[in-house]
Amino acid sequence: MSDQLIFLPVFVQICLILSLYLILLQRKRVAVKNRDFDKERVKLHDDGWPEPVEKVNKNITNQFQIPMLFFVLVGVLWMLGAVTVFEQVIAWLFVVSRLVHSYIHTGSNYVPWRAFAFAFGVLMVLILLISATISVFVGL
Repeated sequence: MSDQLIFLPVFVQICLILSLYLILLQRKRVAVKNRDFDKERVKLHDDGWPEPVEKVNKNITNQFQIPMLFFVLVGVLWMLGAVTVFEQVIAWLFVVSRLVHSYIHTGSNYVPWRAFAFAFGVLMVLILLISATISVFVGL
C-alpha cells in the first residue's frame, strides 16, 4: 500500500469544492436571468440571492471549516509516515460524509440528516487527530 493513496480522498474533497463553485455559478446565472435577486443587496451581502443560491453559498463556506482540519491532518500523517489502511478508510469516510452533507445542504436541506452527516465527518476528523497525535508521541 502506498502512503500517497491518502491524497486520493483529498483530491475528491477538492473536486467537491470546485464543483460547488460551478453549481453556484449556474444557480446565480438562473437567478440573474429570472431577475430573482436584490441587485443592491448582493453587492455586499449574500442574503440578496434566492434560497437555492444561498444554500450553495453556505455550503461552500462550510467547506472551509472542518475540511481544512482534514487537509492538515492528512498532511501531518503523511509527513510522519503514519498512513495505514485504517487512516485511508477514515479519510474516505470523511469525504463521503462531506459529499452527503453537501448533497443534503444544497438540496432538501433537511437539518437532521445534514447534522448527522456533519457530525459523522467531525468524528472522522477526530479519529484522524487521535491517530496523528499517537504517531507524534510514539516517535518521541
